[in-house]
Amino acid sequence: MLGNVEEGVRLPAMYASVIGSNLGVLLTAAGALAGLMWMSILKNADIKLNFFTYIKDIFIVGLVTLFVSLLLLQIMI
Repeated sequence: MLGNVEEGVRLPAMYASVIGSNLGVLLTAAGALAGLMWMSILKNADIKLNFFTYIKDIFIVGLVTLFVSLLLLQIMI
């Protein structure tokens, strides 16, 4: 697939893919095995955390991470 991508775009495209996959996992606890394990550990410790509380708490962190990542990607290009 990357054989059809121009040389100057290849590295930024790979970084964009990494950024997208990491941010997708960040925005939902069920997006990765680590999130599911974390939710299970909280449940076993009788710590209540529902999906909407998680989203509300992580929203600002996710936006800042997205902004900084895209800014650095733009600088790199």
